[in-house]
Amino acid sequence: MSIYEYNKDFEEKKLRKAEFEYGQHELLKTQIQKKLAKGKSFNEIADALEGSPLIIRVCK
Repeated sequence: MSIYEYNKDFEEKKLRKAEFEYGQHELLKTQIQKKLAKGKSFNEIADALEGSPLIIRVCK
């Protein structure tokens, strides 16, 4: 396969993966914002979402 050939299936899979990851990130941000609005701490949110408090702070 030449570097000049276009692989439509490969490009579509990359795009779907990127869209899925974006959706997952947006869902996480929404969950974090809801929990912050309820007065939860970063550590409590991290425990509930099974993540790192540092990641939770970055995603908010």
